[in-house]
Amino acid sequence: IDHPLEEKWKYSFVKFLCDLPNSSFSFEINYIDRLSKLVLTRTNLHHNCFESLTYNKNGELQLISKSLRVIRSRTGHVLALYRQSDRQRKLYQRHGNVLVVHLHHGCSFNSKKTLLAISVINNDSSIDYYTVCLATLPDRILSSVIANCFKIFTVLNDPSSVKSVIVNHEQLLPIVWKVFPEADTLLSKSLMLQKVSTELSRHNLNSDLREKLYNTFAVCCSTSSEHEFGHAEDYLLSAGGELGSYFETKWFGQTDIWRAIDNLRRLNKEVDAVEKVILNVNRKIAQSGYFEN
Repeated sequence: IDHPLEEKWKYSFVKFLCDLPNSSFSFEINYIDRLSKLVLTRTNLHHNCFESLTYNKNGELQLISKSLRVIRSRTGHVLALYRQSDRQRKLYQRHGNVLVVHLHHGCSFNSKKTLLAISVINNDSSIDYYTVCLATLPDRILSSVIANCFKIFTVLNDPSSVKSVIVNHEQLLPIVWKVFPEADTLLSKSLMLQKVSTELSRHNLNSDLREKLYNTFAVCCSTSSEHEFGHAEDYLLSAGGELGSYFETKWFGQTDIWRAIDNLRRLNKEVDAVEKVILNVNRKIAQSGYFEN
């Protein structure tokens, strides 16, 4: 599966589709060329087409090469776990082992969905580094999916090694306390994605284009939110063991996310123009090296 991709796929994101009744598990090539080992287009779990696609007896965990892990829930919803880049590791090593959980609740244009972003920041160089960076889930199964993520994390890592857990919604705290009773817990007050949603709603876009833009910026927000943690170093180090909160920083005011949204005001609301904005945002992320192996 190491065949080259067409140019048009190089800066897009991976999209997962699950159809449990038919036991199919398909991939659309929304591709980031930094994930050079992932060039899987489509497959079916019944046919086991690719040796690099494996899953456990419950069908919950698939391993694709060494670049990407996928959790598939029993209801067919998928999480993508990306390995962290050297740049990410260096940024977080000063903090020890930290788990960041960002739950963007009820801010999707589909009110029944929730975006979940989990970053596993591990200070042990002998262990792979992963970021769960995009999952759109119905609220009714959210807790079980988060618990499943934590379960997989604790299989690979000692829970007592996690020094801090950062969440952005209080409803996540009981789950975190149960899995990581010894960790300090911080409550983030970032409203980044909600701001993106509000800004997009001001423009007269049809629902499909608006949802597509929202999903694109959601990925940006999920990955960018990790930078908050780097900027929150002083607060984290002074937090002691108490529940605290930290706030988004000036970094967000300088991102390509806002410039891309601002470009909407100059568009003619045509499909090609919106696609160009999405392409530019994805290209910026790819060029930043954020997803380097």
